Amino acid sequence: MEYTSIMQNFNVILEKYGLGSLCNEPKKMGGASGNINFALETPQGRYFCRMHRGFSQQYALLHRILTHLTDKRFSTASLLRTTYGETYVKYNNQFYELFEFIQGEEFEKVNQIQFASMGGLLAKFHECMQDFECSFPFEYFVGNSTWNNYPHLQRQAQFIQYSSKDMVNKNGPIELREEIIKALTQTRQKMEQVTTNWEHIESVLSHTFIHGDYHPYNVLFKENKAAYICDFYFVMPAERIYDIITAFVCYRWIYEANPEDIEESEPDMFFFEPYLNFLSDYNEQTMQRLTLEELKALVPDMQRLLLLYGSKAAMHGDDLEGMLRWLTARLKRVEWLEHYQVEFERAFLSI
Repeated sequence: MEYTSIMQNFNVILEKYGLGSLCNEPKKMGGASGNINFALETPQGRYFCRMHRGFSQQYALLHRILTHLTDKRFSTASLLRTTYGETYVKYNNQFYELFEFIQGEEFEKVNQIQFASMGGLLAKFHECMQDFECSFPFEYFVGNSTWNNYPHLQRQAQFIQYSSKDMVNKNGPIELREEIIKALTQTRQKMEQVTTNWEHIESVLSHTFIHGDYHPYNVLFKENKAAYICDFYFVMPAERIYDIITAFVCYRWIYEANPEDIEESEPDMFFFEPYLNFLSDYNEQTMQRLTLEELKALVPDMQRLLLLYGSKAAMHGDDLEGMLRWLTARLKRVEWLEHYQVEFERAFLSI
């Protein structure tokens, strides 16, 4: 879009909310999954605007969730309504959502104090969502490609099958492509093993509506303490510990690029400290403390998530070496967790 067109479009949108006109140029704030985000400055204040091309059941559910959280006075950006009471505006084949702008600090990499405080904020979110009502069954979410941030064996197997077949059309050394196919096959085999084990565990776990993408970069902090949760586009019913293990995996491991960088040694209490502080903070902020079954299930759930990331190796496109490193690193981490599962359980059960 040209600058004048952007200004005109946003002024039309702001008028629908009764917020006047822009004071200055909209500030682009990135985006993902087809969204483009902007910060808008008006005489009435500053707002966050999300622009996208469609309005699906996912967005309708999201708006219900945000309204529910606002009614519960939970710490997140409130979704604003137009002067006609609508939660979005459609204009020039685009959909616009407007939120209050919340000020906060981004996560400082491997900041243990910030990370630990995320446990308490997550517990409050789970408590707020306990009485949220939704007519969609669990199967609707796990079998739906829109909610692709949750492990689902059949869909992950499809990802792997697609990636394996696509290797035939890729340019690159045949030895490298064969190594990738081998790693994809190993990922599929490990997925089946972990899923079989998980089916014996899941029924005893506490379920609620989870965030689905809870990690340090979807949280804003104030004075080193988790203050606001952002990005609710993957909210779904599932085991509540899935939000915990998503935070755990992303805290240290999501950006591991090279298998050679992965430690092989036994984890010690220094390694466990941030995770135990996170779990303790969670328990302090909820009436429903984590059970022994949930604490024991953290490691297999982390394995499921790492294998989910591995199944998405095709996102590396034509970077075959990057794809192989990505797959190998995830497999190596899953095996490391399996090898030290007893040590992890012992540490988690100590809280």
